[in-house]
Amino acid sequence: MVNRPKGVVARAESLRLRSESLRAHALETLISAPVPKTRSKKTNRTESDLASVVVAWLDDLEADVYQEVFTGPTNPRADIVARVHSEIWSFEVKRSLSFDVIAQARHWRGRANRSWVVVQSSGERRIELIRDIFSYLGIGLITINFHDRRQDISDVEFEDGTYASIGRPDISARLFRTLVWGHLGTWLRPEQKVAAKAGSARGGHWTPFKSTVWKVVSIVSEHPDGISISDVAKKIGANHHYSRDAYLKPGLVAAMKKDLIPGCETRKVSGKLFLFPKAKP
Repeated sequence: MVNRPKGVVARAESLRLRSESLRAHALETLISAPVPKTRSKKTNRTESDLASVVVAWLDDLEADVYQEVFTGPTNPRADIVARVHSEIWSFEVKRSLSFDVIAQARHWRGRANRSWVVVQSSGERRIELIRDIFSYLGIGLITINFHDRRQDISDVEFEDGTYASIGRPDISARLFRTLVWGHLGTWLRPEQKVAAKAGSARGGHWTPFKSTVWKVVSIVSEHPDGISISDVAKKIGANHHYSRDAYLKPGLVAAMKKDLIPGCETRKVSGKLFLFPKAKP
C-alpha cells in the first residue's frame, strides 16, 4: 500500500466533493428547468385552418357558405354563416374554448336558427360542465380532430401532411325557429363567399361600402373614355350603402379624394368631374 502525504489526500478529497457538488447542481438545474415547447404538427393551428375544415364540412352538406359576415359598423362579425336547407347556421371559430367565444355564439341565438362554437379538440376534462352550459344556452359545440393519416374520404389535408375532420357534433345546437329582425340572413351577400376567409386577422371582409365601391369600379371600367360622376350616381340608383340618395354623389367625391376607389382616377372635363379607368403603370 502506497502511503500518500496528507496534503495530497486532502486535496483529492476536496476535488471529489467539489465535483459532486457541481454535478448535483447541474442535475438540480436540469430538473427544475421548464420543458421547452415544441411545435407539433397537430397543435398551434390557426383559426383559418379550423375554419377551412368547417367550410369543407358544410360543402359536403351542400350548404351556401359565407365568411366574415358584416352585420353593421358597431356590431360583431360572424366568422361563418351558412344556409343549410331552409335554416341559417352561425359558427364562431376559435383555437380554444373560452367564455368569450361562448358569449359570441350566444349573441347569434335568434339571429340564426342554430349557433355553434368550433374549437380544436383538446381532451377537455370539464366536458360535463361544458355540456350543461351549452345545453342551457342552446349553443352547439363542434371539435376538430387532427391526425397523421387520412381516416375518411372527407378529411381535409394540410400542406404539412396532416389531416383534419369533423365527426358528429359534440353538443347539438338548439333550433330557434323564429328569427329576430335584422337576423344574419338579411346580411348575406355573394361577396362574402370570396371576400375573406374566416379567422383572418388581415381584414378584407365584405362591407356595404365595398359593395358600392365595386359598383363604381364596374361602371367606370365599361367607359374607357370616362363617365361623369353624376352619370355614375344615376347608374347606381338606389343600390348603395348611403342612408340617402343625395349622399351618394358627394360620398363618391370624398372617397375618390381619399383614394378609396381602386382603379379609378378623376379629371375635369368642361367643368364637370369625370371618372376614368386608371392607366396601368
